[in-house]
Amino acid sequence: MRSRWEREEFLGAAEEARSTYRDAGMDVIRGEDGQVRDSFERPWVDIAWWVYYGAWQACQRGNDWGLVIGGLRKGDVRDPDAAGIDDVLRANFPTMDETTRNLGQGAVLDSRNWSILVNDAWLLAGVHAQAPFYLASPRSEQNIVAADGRLRVFGRELAGLKSFSYAFESKRRRPELGEVAVPGGRQRADFLTYQKYADSYQAGRRWRDLMR
Repeated sequence: MRSRWEREEFLGAAEEARSTYRDAGMDVIRGEDGQVRDSFERPWVDIAWWVYYGAWQACQRGNDWGLVIGGLRKGDVRDPDAAGIDDVLRANFPTMDETTRNLGQGAVLDSRNWSILVNDAWLLAGVHAQAPFYLASPRSEQNIVAADGRLRVFGRELAGLKSFSYAFESKRRRPELGEVAVPGGRQRADFLTYQKYADSYQAGRRWRDLMR
């Protein structure tokens, strides 16, 4: 449906979705100083743009074979449900943040200025590029949803990909990871649509569909 956003298009799409993110409590960024700020204000929204641009460039160059999603590794490493993004995975796959936007690498997002907006920008870059996404975590209940019923970040990523016509397949090309989400055709993919999809999967325990 579209290729890459230009900067002003990106900022416009973010502003269009701002109130929807705010209503969902997804519009904040917690700085290293512990202060909570509005992630849609500058310079924070600029960080999201740089991450988007860098991830899209990485997908175009094809150096990373796709992007890697998953929760942070937790618990006993012998527990398959605990699998996720950890220091070992970061050492074996190129990481990216807002400072690497011109280097053509971006398999794993690892920004010190992380926010939901930044994470969504990174995922949307991959969707716009129609790149595959490799799952570092299994699609289990504990990885998808928190105890309070809210989607975890990994669950949010799965909701976005499924809504944007991605399909989950078993191991392919990257056997050291688990499933891969492959594109099934271009759909409308922007911040507003993404947040609405995330809300819909969180409501009524529809998140269970993400395990199928």
